[in-house]
Amino acid sequence: MENLKKSQFKHFISLGYFCSIAQDLEKLGLRDKSYPFDWCITDLEKNIELINNNFESILDMDLLSQDKEIPHHYRNDKYDFYFFHDFNSEETLKDQLQNVKDKYKRRIKGFYKDIEEPTLFIRYISPEKINSEGKPLELIYIEENHSHILDTLKRFNPKNEIIYITNIGFQSEVIKVFNVSNDDGDIVSRSPL
Repeated sequence: MENLKKSQFKHFISLGYFCSIAQDLEKLGLRDKSYPFDWCITDLEKNIELINNNFESILDMDLLSQDKEIPHHYRNDKYDFYFFHDFNSEETLKDQLQNVKDKYKRRIKGFYKDIEEPTLFIRYISPEKINSEGKPLELIYIEENHSHILDTLKRFNPKNEIIYITNIGFQSEVIKVFNVSNDDGDIVSRSPL
């Protein structure tokens, strides 16, 4: 990772799937600020859709559902986008939504501004949904849509790139993946970088 600090990239941005990418970028001194995907659980296909539509309806109140078990967790049902760190359980959604919208408006504005400069995006491939052969459905999506994903990211700057991290045992003959060991008792590595 030391080489990344001296690389051709101006920004290093997490595309999720969960918080550990942003946390590790912070630890390594590679994170400029908070971006929209940093502290959420997300689906890559929906992330690409959000990037292409300016995060349309991401915090539309009618699309947000509250987790019954953990009341400060909310999900945007359209984008399968989980907010785990933005809401509290003491206030109603209506009472706190504007503050969260303002925060994400800043994050989204900074995201679009920064990705106009050379950016390395990092995505941890979700191991949650697996096909009958034991391959993550998200990895299959990436293999089938790699050009579309790159076109989306390079539309802002032709030097933008993406790297994919996945658990040991998941391979691809289509894209390069970096394998990490998931933590004991967990489906992911909590410190993949």
